[in-house]
Amino acid sequence: MLSKHDLEQWDILNEIEYGYYYDEHYGIGEGDIEFLLSIIGSEPKNILEVCCGSGRIFIPLAKAGHRMTGFDAHYGMLSRLHQKAKGLTNANNANVKYYYADALRHEFETGFDVVLVAFNVIQNIEHIDNHDPANELADYKAAQELFISKAAKSVKQGGHLFFAFELFTNQSAADCFVGEPSPEWFMNPEEVDMSDAKINIYGVRSKHIGDGGAYDPKTQLARWKNREIRIYPPHGEKIISEYISFKRNLTLNGARKMLIDNGLEIEQEYGGYRGEPIKENEHNGAVVFWARKM
Repeated sequence: MLSKHDLEQWDILNEIEYGYYYDEHYGIGEGDIEFLLSIIGSEPKNILEVCCGSGRIFIPLAKAGHRMTGFDAHYGMLSRLHQKAKGLTNANNANVKYYYADALRHEFETGFDVVLVAFNVIQNIEHIDNHDPANELADYKAAQELFISKAAKSVKQGGHLFFAFELFTNQSAADCFVGEPSPEWFMNPEEVDMSDAKINIYGVRSKHIGDGGAYDPKTQLARWKNREIRIYPPHGEKIISEYISFKRNLTLNGARKMLIDNGLEIEQEYGGYRGEPIKENEHNGAVVFWARKM
């Protein structure tokens, strides 16, 4: 039987594997890197990427000559970034710096020409009090506001914040976050067909199914239940886990207010990575703000 220590070791390997999975499945063909480079310009700048992940954005900006600093709270993603960053630093390791830090619990470095809050990072910032459901919205809203406040403080006077996120309408959010539960899974997970389970690079087979959950159009807070089965080599031991996920979507005016309240002047707004205008009251795959620190 897998011990707690065994599971912890597998969790570490699964974290490392996720860096590869992310690179393969997310952000491909978004066009945000090219768009970001066009906004920043070719002159080398001192840039902080908050929640830099596997380096999908971080590495191309470093290769373009910018001095990059980044942090993330996921060791697996940082491990993947470390592999991709080899050869990018000079003798003094001055061009590229990255480290582990939690965006809500650690202080950000300051004095940057540009700070990046990119690709839905803001919607993945969670701070939920699971013991008091009444505090869910307040905690999540406060966490997002704290996150933007810290990012704004990291920008030097006259510098810029690049802020991108997916903008949902209530209907598009409901379509995205609320689905039908899978009855066979919740009735008897032991009988779930694992023949189509995903197999990671370490041989762990896993299958994930989410419950229908709930979406509140007034608070824009979605919450849903997840269940996952993992089968571990070499003996095929099965572990079933259950957890709750949350997402709080931003409104367009709410996002603007967060920037303005933190001393930022919005110079440009875009409704995508081709520079198109924002579609008011519609689903926008990406809303981008380019805001200057006053």
